[in-house]
Amino acid sequence: MSAAATGLVVVAHRRHFRVHLDDGFDVECVQRGRAQQVACGDRVRVSMIAGGGVVDAVLPRTSLFQRSDALHDKAIAANVTQVVAVVAPDVAVDEYLLNRWIIAAEAQGCRFVLVANKDDLPSFAPLQARMQFYATLGYPLVALSARHSVATLAPYLAGQHSVLIGQSGMGKSTIVNALAPEAAARVGGLSSALGSGKHTTTVSTLYRLPGLDDGWVVDSPGVKAFAKAA
Repeated sequence: MSAAATGLVVVAHRRHFRVHLDDGFDVECVQRGRAQQVACGDRVRVSMIAGGGVVDAVLPRTSLFQRSDALHDKAIAANVTQVVAVVAPDVAVDEYLLNRWIIAAEAQGCRFVLVANKDDLPSFAPLQARMQFYATLGYPLVALSARHSVATLAPYLAGQHSVLIGQSGMGKSTIVNALAPEAAARVGGLSSALGSGKHTTTVSTLYRLPGLDDGWVVDSPGVKAFAKAA
């Protein structure tokens, strides 16, 4: 590896990051200063130091997705081309939140895809009928059971840079594990490398999707609102 390099942020935990460098290596990095937030999907410039690297700068973005709380906005995913929202019949769907996601995606010029998960449950039919309203507005509505197959979703992910969002319990982790078989192993590795303990809302992770035309997906619970691209 050279003393300076560029790469793609594939894991973000507070001010610690894993960057996949253009030369093929992964490096654990910290952020220099606090002037700019760093998110999965960001292209960054890295300086190599003993034991890892330092993120010196974030390259220009096309979009930025954030998680909002009462105190601040946290950058979650950058340079995404579509938002994939997951709903399921056994968890109460917050349609106000769902509508916010749609508006945010539209504001950033990103495609919005709605996934209705757990179509093997008896209570799925009423949910699908309820979500059909969004299909009439022109948003793709994809029905699946992630425990069995995500084949119906794969064509929507091909060649796209996606962020996967949804309320807790909707089955996002099951979808990610089905799409990217290495997901469980990588999450386990974060505990040691980044000190995160578990894959929680403080960690976002980018997974490349084998066989889907260089598509990737960012998994990050608790995502609610887009910010303007930097």
